[in-house]
Amino acid sequence: DSGNDALLMARAMWALARMCYTRPENDAGQRFVDALIAASTRAVKNADSAAVSMMLWSISRLGLGKSSYGLMSLCVLRMRTLDLAGCLDSRAVATALCALARLEIQPRGAHAKFWERALDKYGAGMNAVEICDVNWALAKLKGPTPTSTVLSEWDRCLERKRAELSASLSASAKNRTWFTSSTSRASYDGTRLSTTVSRSQLARAKRSVSSKLRRSHRVNK
Repeated sequence: DSGNDALLMARAMWALARMCYTRPENDAGQRFVDALIAASTRAVKNADSAAVSMMLWSISRLGLGKSSYGLMSLCVLRMRTLDLAGCLDSRAVATALCALARLEIQPRGAHAKFWERALDKYGAGMNAVEICDVNWALAKLKGPTPTSTVLSEWDRCLERKRAELSASLSASAKNRTWFTSSTSRASYDGTRLSTTVSRSQLARAKRSVSSKLRRSHRVNK
């Protein structure tokens, strides 16, 4: 069905991105990429949250330039439709913001308002990985700033994750084994973002969120 078509196109783009495919090397390669973008453009109107997330992540990695911007806009419009239908989730929001940041596309007008509402609606439910990625994206995009309620939830979530990592490191040291945990920005495993976060990423996000939260409290006094 049409929903499966969207997921199929998203997986094709994701596979190219995973192979670090950047630019067509010949006419045949360019025709293939053009056909893939055209097919994805037709299918995106029926894409679910997972397919839209995968498309956005892939577009940001493929480096296809302006030829993919039209598809990117349609993906964001589809996200707005999914949001109205109650079918969007925090993972899709985090992935999309990271994609925009990688492409250095600054949301404006109605798009900017949408991301403000999305952060307010889905931000409090984000996990530590999503928070780290979104915080990185917002710094690149110079906004928007989440509400103090969302920032408070982020601060608590990051603190819990930091305690978990510290406990894991302590247990690993006792067992004389190495503990590793890392992630790349919005790294897709085919169905979702990576579920791990490094201590350095966590520390940077915690400092940034705590700083924003303090500024927010000063403004509200």
